[in-house]
Amino acid sequence: MFLAFVAMVTAIESLAGLVQPSKEPGQRYKAFVRAYFPHTYHPLVDDLWRFRNLMRSEEHTSEL
Repeated sequence: MFLAFVAMVTAIESLAGLVQPSKEPGQRYKAFVRAYFPHTYHPLVDDLWRFRNLMRSEEHTSEL
């Protein structure tokens, strides 16, 4: 289940970069969720971005 969530977070980031490449990563990620996800996710957009960043920092920490 966790692997599926990681794949989804990565897919969102990739598609957001394709749709709005000139924006900063956090801005485009949040804009993508607001544009293409159901309204029930809109209040969670900051939490989703924060969680994505936590996973990324864990990824880099494990490499050390």
